Amino acid sequence: MYKANPLFKQPNDEEIKVWRYIDFTKFVSLINSQSLFFSWADKFTDPFEGSYPKNNITNRRLPAEIPQEKIDFFLEEYGNESKLFELIKSQMAISCWHMNDNESAAMWERYSNRGQSVAIQSTYERLKESFKPEERDIHLGIVKYINYETSSFSSGDPIEPFVHKRESFTDEKEVRAIIYVPEFSVIPGHPIDTFFGLNVNANLEKLIECIYLAPKTPAWLQLLVREVIKKYDFSFKVVHSELDKDPFF
Repeated sequence: MYKANPLFKQPNDEEIKVWRYIDFTKFVSLINSQSLFFSWADKFTDPFEGSYPKNNITNRRLPAEIPQEKIDFFLEEYGNESKLFELIKSQMAISCWHMNDNESAAMWERYSNRGQSVAIQSTYERLKESFKPEERDIHLGIVKYINYETSSFSSGDPIEPFVHKRESFTDEKEVRAIIYVPEFSVIPGHPIDTFFGLNVNANLEKLIECIYLAPKTPAWLQLLVREVIKKYDFSFKVVHSELDKDPFF
C-alpha cells in the first residue's frame, strides 16, 4: 500500500492529471490482471538509472539489508562496492507516469506505438489511492532532475538514487511509484512475479479516469478497446486523442 517517503516531492495539487502511455497488449494485460506492472529498474535503458552523483561515490552507504557475507563476496570478486549498488537496480520495481494537465505528443512518440496504443489518464490522487492493501510499501512522488557532476545525495536511503534522473529528461515530468524488494527479504506469500517486474493489485475503478486512444488509431482497434473494457465489466470513458483534431485554417 502507499507509504509516504520524505525523499519524494509531492505535487501542490494532487488532482493534477497523470498519464501512462502503453501499447494495446499491455492495456489488455492491465485490464485482465487488474494490476499495475512495476518494471525492475535494471530493465530500463538509461545507464544512469539508480546511479549516484560523482560527489557520492566515495561515501556511499550500503543498505542495512545487505548481509555482510554478500558485501565480502563482492569486495573480493570486484575489488569495490560498485557492483553491489548496481545489484540494487534489480530490486527496485518502478511504475512510471507522466504528470501533465494535457496529453503529450512527445510521450506518444517516445513510449508507445502511435496508432496502436492507449494512454491511461488518472490523477495523482487517484493513483495514490488505487493501491490495494499489501505488505509491500509503495512510495510515490515526483522525480527530481539533477546534474550528476555537481549534485549529491545525503540520506543513505537505497531508494534515493531512483528518485532522481538527469536534467536531460526534464521534459518527461515523471511521477514514479517505487517498491523496494531486496532479494534477501522477499515476503512469504508475495513471490517475485516475473523476471521483468511485479504485478501489483490496483483498484482500476479508482485509478482510471479516462482512456485516450492514440493519434491515428484505426477503427478496428477503437472497437477492440471498447470490447475489452466491456468484457471485463468496466465502463471507462474512451476518447480520441486531442491531436486528431482538425486545424482552424
